[in-house]
Amino acid sequence: MISQIGVIPLVKLKQGERARVVYTKEYGRGFVQHLSDMGLSDGSEIEIIAPGNPGPFLIEVKDTSLAIGQGIAKRILVEKTYKGGYICLWLKIKQ
Repeated sequence: MISQIGVIPLVKLKQGERARVVYTKEYGRGFVQHLSDMGLSDGSEIEIIAPGNPGPFLIEVKDTSLAIGQGIAKRILVEKTYKGGYICLWLKIKQ
C-alpha cells in the first residue's frame, strides 16, 4: 500500500472538492484498464459532483460526468487540489 502524506481514497472527498488521481496500479491490469476505459488514470483531474452516500459517486473528469461505485471509489487514491493548483501553508516557528 502506498503511504504518502495527503493521499486519500476518492471515497473521502466531499461535493465540490477537486483531486488528482495519484495511484491506481496496485490493483492489477484489469482494474487499471477498467479505470482507463472510463477516462481515469494517474494524473487525471477530477471534481466531486455528488458524494455517494448512499449510491455511486458522481464525478467530473475531462468534461465528462461519471458514476463510480463505492467499491471502486475506495480503491482509487487521490490527492486534493485547489482552484489555484497549490495551497500555501505559513508556519510560525517558536524561538
